[in-house]
Amino acid sequence: MPQSVRSCAQDNDIQPDSTTAIPSSWWKTYTSSRPHADSVRVLVNTPDLALGGGVATYWRVLRAHLPNEIEYFTSGSRAERTGLAKDILRLVLDYGAYLWRVASGRYSFLQLNPSFGAKALLRDGMFLVIGKALRKKVVLFFHGWDPHCEKVVRRRFRWLFRAVYFQADAMIVLASTFRERLRQLGYPGPIFVETTAIEEVLTELPREKQPRKRFRVLFLARIERAKGVWEAIEAYSQAQARNSEMELVVAGDGPLLEDAEQYTRRQGINNVSFWGHVSGSRKVEAFMSADCYLFPSYHEGMPISVLEAMACGLPVITRPVGGVRDFFKHGEMGFLEESTRPAAFAELLGRLADNRDLGRRMGEYNRTIAKRHFLASQVAARLQQIHKAVLAPKSTSNAS
Repeated sequence: MPQSVRSCAQDNDIQPDSTTAIPSSWWKTYTSSRPHADSVRVLVNTPDLALGGGVATYWRVLRAHLPNEIEYFTSGSRAERTGLAKDILRLVLDYGAYLWRVASGRYSFLQLNPSFGAKALLRDGMFLVIGKALRKKVVLFFHGWDPHCEKVVRRRFRWLFRAVYFQADAMIVLASTFRERLRQLGYPGPIFVETTAIEEVLTELPREKQPRKRFRVLFLARIERAKGVWEAIEAYSQAQARNSEMELVVAGDGPLLEDAEQYTRRQGINNVSFWGHVSGSRKVEAFMSADCYLFPSYHEGMPISVLEAMACGLPVITRPVGGVRDFFKHGEMGFLEESTRPAAFAELLGRLADNRDLGRRMGEYNRTIAKRHFLASQVAARLQQIHKAVLAPKSTSNAS
């Protein structure tokens, strides 16, 4: 079992594949004052699901596997582009609409989905304050984690973070290291370690039986420095200098897309194609037509692209960021590289390009792991178990 899933079970005594009985005392406590006593209603705060990004992708994938008793409230930026003034007005209106909806008394508890970053902490802190002011149980699910923001919080705003965010009844994180950092900050409540989720169909798609002449490397992420796009391009360039039968696909959009395209032309790096933003069948094509996935990101929560690559049967070359460190087996699933040196990644690319059978074995193993632990239906079931544990009275709850 991957460490991220295993740590959730160990830390909270909840088995991911079992069903936790709901104590009768919990049911009486949380349905006696609600108009709908036949179900437990949860209000989940999400970004606009038409947007990209890990949180929106997570809930798009998961919604079909969750019961109707879980409802959704959209906040933050919307798909259309607006100015700063309109964004601020929209946020104020979001707070008002959230207050009105929570005050309706329909919901047993609330779930917020911030990242541990300055903008998200400031925005979602008010949603937490509203929920606790109305005496609701609130669960926080930190999806991303910005190390720089964490340092600032520790040095300057620890008191404010504790005053606001320690009101949460439980927290969910995507890596055991994030749980440890919250404990270091002093959070006393239960902390669950979970994963992101993948669409089930990805594990069923057949891969091509005959390998292409050129070994195709895929980088699929937002095109920005923190995702490691420069390291990926330079690593490919160095690897191709030793093995000309290679090609690189860069898929994604972002602020450095044009710079990256110009850089490859100026440097004369051959066989590089930029696909821009991909979704749906085009995204599936990007994964299924590749021979390995390269992702030298600086920091992550739990990168869904790594799990998607695994589901599609690809070996993965990445860094031990966020939740990846909890489950990834170096040498069996691909390769983990601590540094950000392009030369180190170039060497690993060369090993896979020179040994296609090794890459296929890794890809087959990755697909098996993805089927066992990261399917949306499995993640949804574990999330519901967490909800039950948080709602249970302390005397009978399985959460620690």
